Amino acid sequence: MRGMNLSAVFRQGTGKRYEQRPPANCVAARRAWDHFSTLGEIEWLQLLDGYWGAQLRGERDVTEIEAIEFRRY
Repeated sequence: MRGMNLSAVFRQGTGKRYEQRPPANCVAARRAWDHFSTLGEIEWLQLLDGYWGAQLRGERDVTEIEAIEFRRY
């Protein structure tokens, strides 16, 4: 639709960076944390631009996956 710009919804993300496993009421964040923890030890996890990104210890690049993969059911 003309005049609608929803990109800010995705750019803003949660504004929260998790440095330990998220609480049980943060379902999507916890699922993302569990997924990334299978790849290695996590330094932090954050939602930005519709992607969960995680910095793994010892890695230089941030590993990302689409947020839709961890939505609530």
